[in-house]
Amino acid sequence: MAVERLWQSWRRRFLIGLVYKDWAIRGSNFGSSCIEDTAGFGNGIGQLLNICKTFHLLSDS
Repeated sequence: MAVERLWQSWRRRFLIGLVYKDWAIRGSNFGSSCIEDTAGFGNGIGQLLNICKTFHLLSDS
Protein backbone atom coordinates (compact mmCIF):
# COMPACT_ATOMS: atom_id res chain seq x y z
CA MET A 1 0.00 0.00 0.00
CA ALA A 2 2.80 2.45 0.84
CA VAL A 3 4.57 1.60 -2.40
CA GLU A 4 1.37 2.25 -4.36
CA ARG A 5 0.91 5.65 -2.70
CA LEU A 6 4.55 6.48 -3.40
CA TRP A 7 4.04 5.56 -7.07
CA GLN A 8 0.87 7.69 -7.28
CA SER A 9 2.68 10.62 -5.68
CA TRP A 10 5.60 10.30 -8.11
CA ARG A 11 3.27 10.00 -11.09
CA ARG A 12 1.30 13.07 -9.96
CA ARG A 13 4.46 15.16 -9.59
CA PHE A 14 5.74 13.94 -12.96
CA LEU A 15 2.55 14.83 -14.84
CA ILE A 16 2.20 18.21 -13.13
CA GLY A 17 5.86 18.84 -13.96
CA LEU A 18 5.09 18.19 -17.62
CA VAL A 19 2.28 20.73 -17.51
CA TYR A 20 4.56 23.25 -15.80
CA LYS A 21 7.30 22.76 -18.40
CA ASP A 22 4.78 23.14 -21.21
CA TRP A 23 3.49 26.35 -19.61
CA ALA A 24 7.02 27.68 -19.20
CA ILE A 25 7.82 26.99 -22.87
CA ARG A 26 4.59 28.43 -24.29
CA GLY A 27 4.02 31.14 -21.71
CA SER A 28 0.58 31.56 -20.24
CA ASN A 29 -1.10 31.25 -23.64
CA PHE A 30 -2.50 27.73 -23.93
CA GLY A 31 -4.52 28.60 -27.03
CA SER A 32 -2.55 26.18 -29.20
CA SER A 33 -2.69 23.36 -26.67
CA CYS A 34 -4.41 20.13 -27.65
CA ILE A 35 -6.28 20.10 -24.32
CA GLU A 36 -9.20 22.51 -24.32
CA ASP A 37 -9.91 24.76 -21.38
CA THR A 38 -13.56 23.87 -20.91
CA ALA A 39 -13.57 24.96 -17.27
CA GLY A 40 -12.96 28.58 -18.24
CA PHE A 41 -10.45 29.32 -15.49
CA GLY A 42 -7.82 30.70 -17.87
CA ASN A 43 -4.04 30.55 -17.52
CA GLY A 44 -4.05 26.78 -17.99
CA ILE A 45 -5.79 25.89 -14.72
CA GLY A 46 -8.60 24.24 -16.64
CA GLN A 47 -6.05 22.14 -18.53
CA LEU A 48 -4.41 21.06 -15.29
CA LEU A 49 -7.76 20.02 -13.87
CA ASN A 50 -8.57 18.10 -17.06
CA ILE A 51 -5.22 16.30 -16.90
CA CYS A 52 -5.75 15.41 -13.24
CA LYS A 53 -9.23 14.12 -14.07
CA THR A 54 -7.98 12.15 -17.07
CA PHE A 55 -5.19 10.44 -15.15
CA HIS A 56 -7.27 10.08 -11.95
CA LEU A 57 -4.74 12.10 -9.94
CA LEU A 58 -7.29 13.60 -7.57
CA SER A 59 -8.92 10.31 -6.57
CA ASP A 60 -8.20 8.54 -3.29
CA SER A 61 -8.04 5.10 -4.88
